[in-house]
Amino acid sequence: MSDHRHRTAPPALGRRTLAAGLVLGVAAASGCDAHRGGTAAAPGVSATPDPDLALVDRVTGQLTELLGQVNALEARFPSLRSRLRPWRELHTAHLQALDAPAPVDGGGAPGDATARTPAAAWHELTRHEQLGRRHLADASVAAASGSLARVLAAMAAGAAQRLAADAQHGKVAAA
Repeated sequence: MSDHRHRTAPPALGRRTLAAGLVLGVAAASGCDAHRGGTAAAPGVSATPDPDLALVDRVTGQLTELLGQVNALEARFPSLRSRLRPWRELHTAHLQALDAPAPVDGGGAPGDATARTPAAAWHELTRHEQLGRRHLADASVAAASGSLARVLAAMAAGAAQRLAADAQHGKVAAA
């Protein structure tokens, strides 16, 4: 006799929850502290500098600049606050995954001071975020550590998903 139990689907996760979980899960599983060069060499043995340290510093700088742009646009165009929040949360999670806490002052460059409208500011931010996603993907290929490469690739995927969600939101808003 076969058992015909009805199965219910698990509750759906939001994209933001899924992306943040993916990034933090990959970072935790890969032990991203390993790329920070925290192990000391034995006396008399020369320590080899971690080849990924400069890469992590560069990525951290880029993420800090993007976070600064998001914060500056939010201050200048409060009407964009709800659309900017996912970007701020994503960049903050990425910085934390790299053991680089988000700057207290919001960090980064002040953003595009020439944008006169929320639409122009959003367009400029989207262009910067697309470039940031490409930089993350390139950094994942350049990483010497496999675990760091996975973390950076997951970050690039998270940024790509956020860009896709924003593009879909734009299509719905325009309809």
